[in-house]
Amino acid sequence: MSSHLELRDAVLPPTINHDIVKHIFHLLDCPEFDDQVMIRKIAALDFTDRIFAADQNGEARKIFLENEIYKKLDGLLNKSINKKDPLSLMLSTASLSLVYRLLLTPLISEKITMPLHFFEYFLAAIYENRFDPSVKLAVSCLCLQKWKEFQTRNYFIGSSGFKTLLAAAKCSTRDVMIDIIKVFGNFLIDASFNTKKYLLNVGIMKYIVEICNLYLENKIQFGGNVDNLLRQCMICLNNFMLKFYQGKLEFYKLGGMKIISEIYFTHPDKDFCKFYVERVLKILLYRNANKNLPNFKLHLNRNGEPMLRKRYPPPLKLVVEHFTGCQEQTEVITLDKSVEQIKEERSYQFKNVVPFVNDSTHEIMPLNKSHPLNIEEVGKTACGMLNCQKNCTIYFGINYNNEVEGLQLNRDTKDKFRLSCDTVFNKSMQPAVSSNIDVAFIPIKDGEDVIPNLFIAELLIKPYNDFFSFKNKTYFRYYAETVLISPEALQLLVISDESKQWIRKEEKWLKRLKELKPAKTLEISNQSAT
Repeated sequence: MSSHLELRDAVLPPTINHDIVKHIFHLLDCPEFDDQVMIRKIAALDFTDRIFAADQNGEARKIFLENEIYKKLDGLLNKSINKKDPLSLMLSTASLSLVYRLLLTPLISEKITMPLHFFEYFLAAIYENRFDPSVKLAVSCLCLQKWKEFQTRNYFIGSSGFKTLLAAAKCSTRDVMIDIIKVFGNFLIDASFNTKKYLLNVGIMKYIVEICNLYLENKIQFGGNVDNLLRQCMICLNNFMLKFYQGKLEFYKLGGMKIISEIYFTHPDKDFCKFYVERVLKILLYRNANKNLPNFKLHLNRNGEPMLRKRYPPPLKLVVEHFTGCQEQTEVITLDKSVEQIKEERSYQFKNVVPFVNDSTHEIMPLNKSHPLNIEEVGKTACGMLNCQKNCTIYFGINYNNEVEGLQLNRDTKDKFRLSCDTVFNKSMQPAVSSNIDVAFIPIKDGEDVIPNLFIAELLIKPYNDFFSFKNKTYFRYYAETVLISPEALQLLVISDESKQWIRKEEKWLKRLKELKPAKTLEISNQSAT
């Protein structure tokens, strides 16, 4: 141990040459691996690490590379990386530290690069020692790795690198988690379609969505390295979904649009992280252009703000079109009937499963939000449904298993329920909704007998030719989600609606013109006959 202490405290030589490097390598060449030999090797590695730390211009590291230091480190890691005794852990950690220093050095030749099988050492350190400092070094080495070459990317995927990293991220410290997500983001820069599809199946996007959701549940507080974590998540999502339609589709299915919108409006820092959140939103809202439509184009100015050129479909419409493969639930209620007719004709069976689920036109409000009415949740959902301009229904009194449970309502509580709905649509909604909204209380039967004072309350929303906001925020319905949309997106919706109105007027006048032509011809022929 004394030799280790002497070498650790030894004064660094003023210059590094090949003779010094060979002398250090001589200490690493001993084939034996008893305790004294391992201590000597650790001392030599620590001394070399001090040389690299003081090497500002990288000249010393280049000399070590020319003397094939990777071969020395290969032998050390091969014999120590999978062992768990203290000296082996120290030896592997010291070796990984040198690899990290070498990766910081600009390449002096394409031939002097880190061997590909070093990835296996990194992954072994991450897998075997998830709470050890060697994990941090191994992940840091991966952060410095360049992923442009196909062979490098393919080797890492073949080594199950992403599955190992994802498992480690879920049980690592915050700093290691940040670096792992950074590896994901760097890898995705040059990833092909098939590679992104593979990473989607591994579950990387799902994991990042889970992290983002922790912010909204206040389980992670903003500030410090947590902001850095969020920033890396946004960079990873940006690289994941850029020019990758299937990634966007999966993001929508995971509820990502709702999460990302809420983060954008709740994150307090406009400079540090919000810029990256905006980039993800722009990819989702403004880069869904259908290339088969030549009559629109979106241009981003120097400040990254979207500029409108010509006419183009709204991004939210394009988002909905991504789900054309999904079959919507058929309407259960015929909305052209009166509320009294609905009461007479329809009823629910107690504890039966309802024939619909949450989608773009149906929303089952949880029992804890059903009565007394949760005005905030109902208002957001109703606003999103109104902006969809479809026949929609919100249900109250159905449990989480989609079973009919019902609400205990008498005449007074029914009146209070209707008054709460009036508050939503007349006071908190802009513009106020004076019609096209009905409240129906559908009775519940147990067999053939009606259960007294037990109802399913249905809030029936008919199409309305306008755009609405709830408490000065605009929402839109994406199948089973109610999503907060930006003012820019709302502007695009309004432009699209105006465009549709002009198209309808144009079609109307063309139809009338065709009807007038035969009459005009007939009139001319009559004059010529006379």
